[in-house]
Amino acid sequence: MEFEKPVEQWKGKVQEIKLSDKIKIGGEQVFPNYSFDGKCSNKPAVAIEINDVFPENWPESLKEVWGNDTLKYPVDRAKKAVEKYGADIIFFDMIGTHQDRENISSEKAAENMNNILKAVDSPVIVRPDGNFEKQNKVFTKCCELAERQIIIGSAHEDNYRTISASALAGNHFLIAEAPIDVNIQKQLNILITQMNFPIERIIMDPMTGGLGYGFEYTYSVMERIRLQTFMDDPFMNPPLICCVGQETWKIKEIKIEDKKYGSKADRGINWETTTAIGLILSGANIVVVRHPKSVIKIRNFIDSLCSTSVK
Repeated sequence: MEFEKPVEQWKGKVQEIKLSDKIKIGGEQVFPNYSFDGKCSNKPAVAIEINDVFPENWPESLKEVWGNDTLKYPVDRAKKAVEKYGADIIFFDMIGTHQDRENISSEKAAENMNNILKAVDSPVIVRPDGNFEKQNKVFTKCCELAERQIIIGSAHEDNYRTISASALAGNHFLIAEAPIDVNIQKQLNILITQMNFPIERIIMDPMTGGLGYGFEYTYSVMERIRLQTFMDDPFMNPPLICCVGQETWKIKEIKIEDKKYGSKADRGINWETTTAIGLILSGANIVVVRHPKSVIKIRNFIDSLCSTSVK
């Protein structure tokens, strides 16, 4: 006697977004490791973070793999990230725009962004730094002058109007960032769409911590977000992005000198990779990392995970 498999049938699915001719994210109706319930449409994408200025606070082991000369030149880093290390997406973190750092002007920030857009054909995420006033100036100028469609981040509950309007006018994608809270994330999505910004161009950033530093709570929140997606909540169906590198490379276990912990470089790679893998299993569609070896390890995991579940 044959028994029917107890397959869970979901009504909702993650919004599919075409970021470029080569990169699509979303589209799934099940969690990545639930291939017995259904199939995933697109593999999660791996982004590499680069900066507009030299990242002084990066650990030496991370600087060494890129080389100090490369780290000084964002365009060279972007090309290397795509051509040598195989990044799907460039995450251009403009830390130099912060008013207490280099205070790079909005015009110069847009010029730096366009240099990246010309150098690579991959999708580019653009995120300025600084207080809301400074961010809004950079948001506006980047959305206005971008040579092609970008992903702009991030809109917050307390600062979403200017960035949403700018992204809408420029036909760009928008990252909606909420502090690890399902209800705040939904409310932010609603507020953005009330400005006539299409839900189809939103990517959610639930924020995260590294493994052992709030990761477990993030995992559970992302699962709850995805359960609402699969239960057909129209305001919770955008894809998810997680900025893994910025959380993992700052923790003390990666910086301390202790032989019993092994190589600091290996520690960083393993911590970054493990955090990213966990977040992919909880529903992340884009993970942003810093180390090239992490990209290889994460992609190998994705290929293994999706080998039987991608259409």
